[in-house]
Amino acid sequence: MMVSDSGDRIPDFVTTIAESANAGAIDRREFLAIGSPFGATTAVT
Repeated sequence: MMVSDSGDRIPDFVTTIAESANAGAIDRREFLAIGSPFGATTAVT
C-alpha cells in the first residue's frame, strides 16, 4: 500500500501502473496522466 504526502491511501491500481512504468511498459508521461488524479507523482515510481 502506498500513501500520499497528505496521508491518503493511493489506490492499488496506481501501484500496478507504477510497476508498468518501471518495467518500461508505459512511459512516465502516461503514468502521470493516469496516476496524478489519484495522488501519484514520479516520486512514487
